[in-house]
Amino acid sequence: MKRILNLALILFIIISTNFGYISRYLELDKNSLEYNFIRNPSSFEIAKSVLVSYGITTSKEISLYSSIINQTASDIENKFNKKSKIEFAKFIFQYMHDNILKKYSEHAYRLDTLLDSGDYNCISSTIFYNILLIKKGYNPQMVLTRDHTFTILNIDGNDIFIENTSEAGFNYINNPHLINREELVSRLQKDKHIVLNQKEMILSIYANRIYYINGPEKAFQISLKALALDPESIAKYNNIQAGFFNYLQYLTKNEKNYEKSYSITQEAVESLKSYPFLLNRYKIDVNNYLILLVENQDFEKALTILQNSSEYISDIDFINEMNFYININYGNFYFSNQNYEKAYSKFMISYEINSRNSTINKNLNSTFIMWAQQNFKNDNYTKAEEIINKGLEIFPESPPLNKMRNYLNKIDY
Repeated sequence: MKRILNLALILFIIISTNFGYISRYLELDKNSLEYNFIRNPSSFEIAKSVLVSYGITTSKEISLYSSIINQTASDIENKFNKKSKIEFAKFIFQYMHDNILKKYSEHAYRLDTLLDSGDYNCISSTIFYNILLIKKGYNPQMVLTRDHTFTILNIDGNDIFIENTSEAGFNYINNPHLINREELVSRLQKDKHIVLNQKEMILSIYANRIYYINGPEKAFQISLKALALDPESIAKYNNIQAGFFNYLQYLTKNEKNYEKSYSITQEAVESLKSYPFLLNRYKIDVNNYLILLVENQDFEKALTILQNSSEYISDIDFINEMNFYININYGNFYFSNQNYEKAYSKFMISYEINSRNSTINKNLNSTFIMWAQQNFKNDNYTKAEEIINKGLEIFPESPPLNKMRNYLNKIDY
């Protein structure tokens, strides 16, 4: 049998509900702010939710950044004489660029980076602008594509496209100086995912943190936080899926920890939907772990796991192949310990699965021969005859069995 190693998923930003799936592998103190957040996200206001999802969890930091956000919202309120919703939204946008955003930086995806230094990219600027809009009673949409993030704001039935990385980005699509409008609209519409609510905004933050973070274990922990918020996020966001599966790949390829990888996917198939990509990985982990158990001669555990896995694995050929593999090795174990009766029982299971396999035929024939000889030595001729007859039913041309049969015919016992 060969162990199976699947190729690691390539991390890339893609756009991406049900209360979540709290994995026993999630390393969070149950008394922590972040654990309280993923258990009850609706109890957190928008700014605090975003900060916590970025991993900002100390009271000092949350107080500091919340104060900056609230002060910005207050200053906007004080400096604008409201005329219309669209004018107010544009003023918020302009204020953000004039007073908060300083320099575009491709990897400045974190909100705390934006608030500390003014460095921003499309993700952090969109999140910050949308927080301000939500605080002022708007319902903005955060739109994600494979390589970009922007805001769409519907006012009086009209969608306003807002490119947050440009000072001229408000209602950018309708800019009279825009010469490549059709090309831009086509690119932005492709593979887009619209974030409709606060929870989805948080999930998109988790997904982008996975993209930027170093280390498969850290990425895995973030993916588990996302799954705690929404168990379907593993199918909605490629980065969350990659954070989950790349850790399994790391466990099997780098650490050879087949047991842990199996335990993680076993828990997942019991708790999540029957996604094909998850079931495929589960089959890989079942395969690898069963081989490990057989190598360690823990045959009963291997058989129990195989039986349990059949509830989720519909590939009958795989189940039969593993059943054959476990029992032929189990039989070899008993054979080497001269327990031929138990070796026979295990070899027969494998034989019934694949009677044309040359190895099982050889092993089973040898078992009949050695088992009969063992009974000859113990002067148990009646049992020896029974064994020989069983063997000849399967191997009628076996010379050793026929020789012993002829011998029994000549003696009086």
